[in-house]
Amino acid sequence: MMAPDKDMPKELEVCVKDLNNMYLAHPALYQLDDEYDGFEWVQLMKYEENVIAFMRKTEKPEETILAVCNFAAIPYENYNVGVPFAGKYKEIFNSDDKKYGGNGVVNTRVKAAKKAECDEREYSITLKLPALGVAVFTCTPEEIEKACCRAQPDQEIHHQDKNCTKGCRENKSGCKNCSETGDEKGDKRSTPNSE
Repeated sequence: MMAPDKDMPKELEVCVKDLNNMYLAHPALYQLDDEYDGFEWVQLMKYEENVIAFMRKTEKPEETILAVCNFAAIPYENYNVGVPFAGKYKEIFNSDDKKYGGNGVVNTRVKAAKKAECDEREYSITLKLPALGVAVFTCTPEEIEKACCRAQPDQEIHHQDKNCTKGCRENKSGCKNCSETGDEKGDKRSTPNSE
């Protein structure tokens, strides 16, 4: 992006500076520029709303950037967009911020993804989307594993660490996320190496 010139309005100068800083601070915006895996559409076909959404990515999910662009002349107060995974989504740039001369239709609070299907994705967030504006979010994934209990095989639990739960190791219930033995129905999973 060009350096701000002397006649540029102060708000636009701040916007250009913040865009440049965002670009430098987030590898997803430049790291895989020339590779297919660096870009993914989220929303492309919602022409009635004039909104598109896409992700910029690196090999690390925690570096994913979500951009939502509204080309309509009306704002959306509760706009749903599909997201790549469960976790937290924090707005890091909004073109409608008052410091850029906008109306202040921004997302000041971190958005937690909800298990509600949208855009053919399992999780989604609801956000404010300014008229003729762009909102950009960082994505912090939440570790999700299947519960290690045969009584509730579809239950999900959220782990702080990436190892299997103590309960699974003690119960040897055949969690598919660890290398414990399978259940009595002949499910053959690998057994752990002896320590």
